[in-house]
Amino acid sequence: MLAEMMRGKPLFPGTSTINQLEKVLQWTGPPSEQEIKCLKLNSGNEVFKLLGKVKKVNRKDLIPSASEECLDLISKMLEFNPDKRPSVE
Repeated sequence: MLAEMMRGKPLFPGTSTINQLEKVLQWTGPPSEQEIKCLKLNSGNEVFKLLGKVKKVNRKDLIPSASEECLDLISKMLEFNPDKRPSVE
């Protein structure tokens, strides 16, 4: 939400579920085996294998007005493992 407020438009405007996941992976990079297990998906591994290697984007290009600290916070909020995401506290 923070990134979308700063951009004034969706951060990951996908045309399908898979396309949207590709866009997320461009930001985060591929998840590790451990991170996939944290998602508790029955076929999650297969979905990520289908996507193959996704090239990471320059985060500053997506949100030019964001500071490095803000980009870091957004990255932390997009962690695959929910236990690694920051809490409100």
